[in-house]
Amino acid sequence: MNKKTQYNFCFCFDKAKAIVLSEYFFILLAVTTSAEAQPANTAIVPIDLSTWSVVQFELNDQDDANWELSNDNTLVTQTVNADASIFLSDFTLTNDKIEGNFRVNTSDDDDLIGFVFGYQDYQHFYLFDWKQGSQDDPFGFAEQGMSVKLVNADLELTGPDLWPTEGNGERINTLFHNQIGWENFTDYKFSLEFRPGEFTITVSEGNIVLDSVTLQDSSYTSGTFGFYNYSQGLVEYRQFQRTELCQPTIDIALNSNNRVTGDKVVINAHINGPGSSNSSCEQSKVVETVWVKLPDDSVIPLIEPFTGLTLLPGAEIDTKIFEYTFSGVEPIGSYQIGGRLLHPFSGDAISTDIEVLTFSE
Repeated sequence: MNKKTQYNFCFCFDKAKAIVLSEYFFILLAVTTSAEAQPANTAIVPIDLSTWSVVQFELNDQDDANWELSNDNTLVTQTVNADASIFLSDFTLTNDKIEGNFRVNTSDDDDLIGFVFGYQDYQHFYLFDWKQGSQDDPFGFAEQGMSVKLVNADLELTGPDLWPTEGNGERINTLFHNQIGWENFTDYKFSLEFRPGEFTITVSEGNIVLDSVTLQDSSYTSGTFGFYNYSQGLVEYRQFQRTELCQPTIDIALNSNNRVTGDKVVINAHINGPGSSNSSCEQSKVVETVWVKLPDDSVIPLIEPFTGLTLLPGAEIDTKIFEYTFSGVEPIGSYQIGGRLLHPFSGDAISTDIEVLTFSE
């Protein structure tokens, strides 16, 4: 059930100029979903690696990778020093957690291990890679440590794309880096929580968390997952499990991200319920806020928090929040339109999405 409410908003840019938005309706999405709901019975999806496939990057520097499966298909080992390669899943991550273990079973070499996610094709994905020791190479400088990179290349990937820690211009953008190297013959646990527009990567050794980083990027809001290896032999990837995250999400959509005088902007919100329709996630409650941040960094709320109805697992609701026509007196520059779902009791953020709109005369 949707509730229509009329508002008058005054965008007061100076004493002489004001824009009054009135006589139209904001549709407040009445959503009840379970803010921090967990599955009634947490269902772990066992991963059979026998259905996965190999993606090989032909860098013409080393041999192709050699991925060997264990008899029970729950462990795969990349056995040789090879050009970069991915062992790619046959499922898509959208609102999921995946975790498992990596181990390097040799003291030879010190190169790159990791995983990819949000994979669209062999030129568009997120990459987590981990280097044991720093190394200068004709392809560039790879620094010791963990890196998270956004791969967005129009042409085939090369060594100078995948090897350097700093990335390669717009083709490879490094979003995060630390200087923690991996150790030989050591078990590491990796955890990826992937939601549209946000993901968290945690690396642990036993009960010690080596690092945990949360990044916001909406380049790829879903995609496949895979193990990554570049020039490091005898690496085990084993006991990976996938669990659906039982949290609702919000996505803000604009009819255009560039507007001029006389143009209309239409803002829509898309809400996904907790989990999928056939999951064991429970219904829950959220409150919703939507706001605009002006070029001068002032913030105007467009919707006050509003508690709504029950949203079942797998539910999807699309709502037009508002529309507005630029008259030409508005400040020129970038406007950030944000939406957020909040816990109804603690006020903690559950899901956030921000779109940028550029206004020019």
